[in-house]
Amino acid sequence: MKTKRKVTLPQLKQALASKNGPVRYHAIFDYAHSEVAAEAIPTLLEALQDKDPGVVRYAAQCLGSLGSEALSYGKPVLDCPQVVWELQQAACAVDRITSMPQAYNHCLEALLRLDPKSDLIVGLIHDHIGITNWYFIKASLQALKTVGTKEALDLLARSAAFWMPELDKKQKRIIQEIVDGKR
Repeated sequence: MKTKRKVTLPQLKQALASKNGPVRYHAIFDYAHSEVAAEAIPTLLEALQDKDPGVVRYAAQCLGSLGSEALSYGKPVLDCPQVVWELQQAACAVDRITSMPQAYNHCLEALLRLDPKSDLIVGLIHDHIGITNWYFIKASLQALKTVGTKEALDLLARSAAFWMPELDKKQKRIIQEIVDGKR
């Protein structure tokens, strides 16, 4: 079995500067499974703009793991922490091959870990709830339940009602469990 390699911040920076996608991906993957440090935030924010969705996904995971250290980094953008704003932007970035936002679920998860009551989360979900992909739908509805505000729960109820006729039996059961608070 292959062991995960520990990657230092200088090694990560060097790898992310590479034009080779697998080099960037493997470096951020290994870094995400190492000790993620707050001093990596500027590098991780740059990685959120990488053209490889895998790099963006693991950068989001790293940022989400930093908690309050990430929230206090940088200057606020439109009255929200810089990291929250950058994660929201990365969640919206459309992959040119699939024409879908490939890091949406990972950025959404990181946002929930950092600031589950952020208004940006409900807005992000509102803008993406129409994507016909089961994993987007499920992640979005679970996130709305986690946010739990009146606005989020209203969007959850409306979205669940909209998608129910399109789902298979198992998917309907899962969505009903989310709506009922059992999941």
